[in-house]
Amino acid sequence: MPWIHDNRSIQRRKRMRKRTQIIMALLLAAVLLTACWLAGRSWTRPELREVVVAKTDLLPGHIMTAADIGVISLPAKLALGRCYTQPQQVIGQTVRKSMQADEIIQSHRMGPAAGLSYPQAGIGRRLLTIKLSPAQANGGWLAAGNRADVYLIPGKGQEQPPVCVEQVLIAAVLSPHRQSGSEKETPVASDLTLCLDLNRTEADRIISLLPTCQIYLSMVNETAG
Repeated sequence: MPWIHDNRSIQRRKRMRKRTQIIMALLLAAVLLTACWLAGRSWTRPELREVVVAKTDLLPGHIMTAADIGVISLPAKLALGRCYTQPQQVIGQTVRKSMQADEIIQSHRMGPAAGLSYPQAGIGRRLLTIKLSPAQANGGWLAAGNRADVYLIPGKGQEQPPVCVEQVLIAAVLSPHRQSGSEKETPVASDLTLCLDLNRTEADRIISLLPTCQIYLSMVNETAG
């Protein structure tokens, strides 16, 4: 019968069309997978660079500590040229311009405390100024750059033992009779005001003992080597 033949032809064409659609879908999927694989092979991981950021909001005048900063990684192309790459570069500096949390810290926003540049500056260093008589200062034979052992001798009635802080750097000799740092130094009869370069522990120790102790310097007189 003609209508039965036509129906079979229609069913056959539908099956062929469905098979063709499946084959085309598989081919398209294969093409997409191949393209993704090729793209993955050609993609290179971008070079990263660590930069220092502010952990909290910072106001001008604030002296930076380790708790104020963090480190993040950025693609090298995005990292700013004037940013810091290590926390040690920021610790101890003073904020010049306000910064917000998570902001990249740039060099033009930081600076030395009050715009000053101290001698022999370093992380954890402290400058302590003291005034000594010529006898206490070893007759006045000292100059900026020399080293001395600092002795703290308890006064009468004090039971604590003498304390010695060794190899302290004389950062400056602040005397009206001489120029600090000059090559030739001569003894003087007046009191001397000295600036000592110490670490935090040494500074705390000397300051805590000054009210009950006499302080003396013994100049280091050792040959190099």
